[in-house]
Amino acid sequence: QVEKNKSLIFLFVSFTTLISLLFVLRNIIFNEQKSFFKVQKHKEVYELLNKANKFLLKIDNKKRLYSNICELISESNKIEFSFIFDLSNQEIVAKNGTLKDKLLTQMSQYNDKNQNNIISKTIKWETNIIVNDFLEKRISIFYDDAKLLNINSMACFPIKKFNKVVGTLAIYSNELGFFDKEVEILFDKLVSDVTHCLEKIEYEEIRLKQEDELR
Repeated sequence: QVEKNKSLIFLFVSFTTLISLLFVLRNIIFNEQKSFFKVQKHKEVYELLNKANKFLLKIDNKKRLYSNICELISESNKIEFSFIFDLSNQEIVAKNGTLKDKLLTQMSQYNDKNQNNIISKTIKWETNIIVNDFLEKRISIFYDDAKLLNINSMACFPIKKFNKVVGTLAIYSNELGFFDKEVEILFDKLVSDVTHCLEKIEYEEIRLKQEDELR
């Protein structure tokens, strides 16, 4: 009987240990997969940044610059939609379609810093606004249609020129929690490059104007 009890205890301990090991192994695999997908995400955004740098040096027109940036960002399968609100021209730059048409109906509110939308708040605070759970805050015109549009997170970045906000870049992702710190830093770098390009365009316009005056 004693031997039998010992065997049962040993079997129970072995079974418990095996279950514990399986849980540990599952957690290790889960964390490895999570790390892999995270690295893949960062790599994809970094590649977008590299593509942008290739054409930023050649662009000499603001509207074309904004259009190319939105088109490039939309190439990512994690991004559902993106647009730029040009504050100086009161214009929405985005891919033509239903989403852009909906934005145009609310465009008059974006310049009002007291409005409760992500564009107005970004202009007012002059800082990035990250919403990693889209349904957590009602600060977007697409809030009610989030599930239909497959939008789970978003971010808005102020675009500056000579330290003054001249527009905003809004990005909508189909992935919950897409805009982690690393992704935010990468898009910050992209916006910084856009700023340098805008300043370069203005300097060139000033130079050409001065040459005309000298002639």
